[in-house]
Amino acid sequence: MSSSQQHNQSNQDSQGNYNFDYKFSHFIVCGLGSLGQHCVKLLKNYGLPVIAIDKQEEINWEVDGIPDSIKNNYIVGDIQESEILEQANVKECQAILIVTDDETANIKAAYEINKLNSQIRIIVRSSKKKLHEKSKLNIDINKVVISDATELPAQVFATRALGDENRGFFKLQDEWLGIFKVKIHPHHKWLGRQLHQINTKDCRILSHIPASKEVPTLFHQWKPNLILQCNDEVAYIEINHKLLYWYGDSDSFSFKEEDRGFRQRIIDFIYRRKRGKKALALKEWTKQQVSQPIIRMVFSTWLILFIIGVTVLTFGFNEPLWKAFYSSAVMLLGGYDDVYLQEDKTEILQILQRLMNFTYMLSGILLMGVLQAWLTQWVLNEKFQQLFVYPKLNHTVLIGLSSLGEKVADLLQKWQQPVFGMNDKKVKRSVLPNMELLIGDLINNSQTINITSAKSIVVVTDNEDYNIDIALKTYKINPNCTLIIRTFDHRKTNEIREYLPFAKVINDYELSAEAFVSNAFGKNILNMLRFNEQTILVTEYIIKQGDTLNKYFLFEIAYGYGVVPILYQTYKQVRPKIMPSYWDKSPLEPGDKIVVLANFDSLQKIERGERQLPNCKLRVEQAPSQDAILKATAIIAFICGCSPETARKLMYNLPGTLECLIYKHQGELLLRRLKKFGVDGTLIENLNE
Repeated sequence: MSSSQQHNQSNQDSQGNYNFDYKFSHFIVCGLGSLGQHCVKLLKNYGLPVIAIDKQEEINWEVDGIPDSIKNNYIVGDIQESEILEQANVKECQAILIVTDDETANIKAAYEINKLNSQIRIIVRSSKKKLHEKSKLNIDINKVVISDATELPAQVFATRALGDENRGFFKLQDEWLGIFKVKIHPHHKWLGRQLHQINTKDCRILSHIPASKEVPTLFHQWKPNLILQCNDEVAYIEINHKLLYWYGDSDSFSFKEEDRGFRQRIIDFIYRRKRGKKALALKEWTKQQVSQPIIRMVFSTWLILFIIGVTVLTFGFNEPLWKAFYSSAVMLLGGYDDVYLQEDKTEILQILQRLMNFTYMLSGILLMGVLQAWLTQWVLNEKFQQLFVYPKLNHTVLIGLSSLGEKVADLLQKWQQPVFGMNDKKVKRSVLPNMELLIGDLINNSQTINITSAKSIVVVTDNEDYNIDIALKTYKINPNCTLIIRTFDHRKTNEIREYLPFAKVINDYELSAEAFVSNAFGKNILNMLRFNEQTILVTEYIIKQGDTLNKYFLFEIAYGYGVVPILYQTYKQVRPKIMPSYWDKSPLEPGDKIVVLANFDSLQKIERGERQLPNCKLRVEQAPSQDAILKATAIIAFICGCSPETARKLMYNLPGTLECLIYKHQGELLLRRLKKFGVDGTLIENLNE
C-alpha cells in the first residue's frame, strides 16, 4: 500500500469521511510538485494548519519533513472534483494555493472552488495570459490571484546575471528605484564618511557589512555613526533615473517600436558601438539591410523601373507593347545585348538604347543581390534557426531555453545586455527571434560562445544534474565569471551552495513559494530581489480596519517589523511619496497605502502582529538657552511621535528622561539633531532585556 493511500485511510472515519486535525482556519495546497512542497514547508514552518491534495499516489519528495508534517492532512484526488474539495473543507479554509503543473486544470479548479466558497482567497499558478482574464470565468477578481511561477524568479536570475553592483531595479509610479551593493575601495567617495551621512531623500541604506563579518539578514542592523573603512560593503536603495539609460526597459519608453524613426535607429547603432558591442551592432545593421522594409523598397524600385522602361520603349523608341514589356523585364534581370541585336536603328538610338540597357542591368543586379541575400537569410533561419554572431567580451551565456530561460533572456535583452543562448534542441522562430541562439552542447561549443571572456553564465535547463555538471565545467574554463545555477531539490540546493560557494545557486521554486504564500495572506507582491543571500519581496499593503499596521507610525513599522517603507500614500493624497521620511507622517489609517522591502520572515511578523517594541530612552542633561529648549521640544515631538506636551515636560524639567520608549536608530537621530542646538543628551539602551 502506498504512503498516500495510508494517509487517506488514516484520516477516514467509518463512513468514509475525512477528519483533519486543524483547530482553526486552515490552508489548502493543491499539487505536491516542487512548488507545492515548498509552499507547504513555508506554511508549516509558521505553525499553520495545511491540507494537501494531489492526484498522484507516489510523490517524489524533494523537501525534507513534508511527508511527516502532512501525514494526517493529505488527500489523493483530482482538485477539479467538488467532492475532493469538500473533503478538504474548502468552505472553512483561509486560502487555497493551486500550484499543479496543469495550468488549465488550475483555472478550472479555481472556478469550482469559487462556486463552493466565494469568500476564499485563491492563488492560482498559470503562465497563460489568456487565462488571466478572470472576469470571463465569473470569478471575484479581488479574491483570486493568478501568478506565473517563473515570472518573479526570472527577475532574480536576470539581475544576478548583470554581474555588477546592481541587485535589482523596478519602477514605482513614475520613479525608478535600484538596489545596489558596493564595496568600499581606497578611492571610493564614501570612504571615511559616517553611515548616516549616506542617507538622503533619494538614498537609503539597507545594510552594512564590515570587512570579514557575517552577512546581516535583517534591515536596520547597521550603526549610523560608524565610519566606513576599506573593504566594507554597503547595500542601499536609491531613486536613480540613470537606470533608464543603463538598462532601458522597453516598457518604460513612451514611444512604440514601430514609431522609431531612422534617426533614432542610427543613434542606437552608434550608441551600441560606443559600448563596445561591435558584433551586436554589425548584426543589427545587417538585419536592417535585409529586413522587410528593405524588401518592400526593392520590389517598389523594380516595379517603378519596369514601368518607366515600358513607357520609354513604347513611346520613345516606338517598340510594340509586348516587346517593351519583355525588354524591360530582361534588362532588369541582367540581360544586355541579347535584347538589342537589331541594327535597323540609327546609331544615336542604338547608343541610347544600350545606355538605358546598361543602366537597367546594373540596377537589376543590385536589386537581385539584395533579394538573394534576404532569401539566403530566410533559408538559413529555417535550417539553422538563425545565424550566429560570435560574442567577443563581457557577454552573458544563457544555457537552456526553458520557460524560465526564455523570461531571463527576454529581460536581459530589454536591459540592452549582450546575451547568447544555448539549447540542446531547436525552438520556434517566434521564441526570442532577436537573440543569438546556438543549438548544441556546451563542451563542443565553448569556444564558439567564448566562455573564457563571458561576464556571466546562467544555467537554467530543466535537468538539475545537467545544470550542476555544466556549472562545474564552466567554472574550470572561466573561474572569474558570475555563475548562476538553477536547482530544484531542496537538499541538493544546500549541498551545492556549500560545495560551490563561488556560484549563485538559486532554487526558483523556493523563491516562487515565498511569493505564492505571501499572496495567500492577502499581500500584493510587486517584485522580487535577492541580496545578502536572502530573498527580498517588494510588497504593497492597502491598510484596512483591524490590520496589524493600522494606527502605527512609519518608524514603528520600519523598526518594529524590520522592513523598509519605500512608498507612502494616504487615502487623501492623489500622488504617493517615494522614499518617504519616517518622521513627518501621521499614523496609518484605513485606505492608506504603503510599499515595503521585506523578507519572508518580516512579512509573517506583520501578519501575526509580532512587532518588536522599542527598548531605548532619551536622557537630556541640559540646554544652553530658551531658544534651544523650544527647538528641542519640536524636534523630540517630531521624531518620537509623542505629543508636544510630553516633549515640553521633558525640556522644562532638565535633567530628565523622556517618558516614551524609542528605537535605537530613532534615538541616535535625535541626539544628532539636538547636538546642532547645543543640547546635551544620551541614549539609554536595552531597557527591555
